[in-house]
Amino acid sequence: MERRRARVRLGPMTYGIAAYVICRKSDAEVKKEIDRICEVKDTAGYFRIQRLHHAEQARARVIAEGLQRLDRGLTVGSDRNG
Repeated sequence: MERRRARVRLGPMTYGIAAYVICRKSDAEVKKEIDRICEVKDTAGYFRIQRLHHAEQARARVIAEGLQRLDRGLTVGSDRNG
């Protein structure tokens, strides 16, 4: 990765982590807070992002197929056999 970044004149990558501390009076309260944080109520938002991701993947496949045809001298819609 360092060589690839150097080729395009980018500096070294920096990495980080996210960490959370949940401090409650009892283990039961900690578990309750973790459950509250991890519960996904807005599934519509999640599925909207998932649909966008799948659409982008499909678009990338179409572009890649078009480029493959161009590499073989074919145009989009032309017959592969002739």
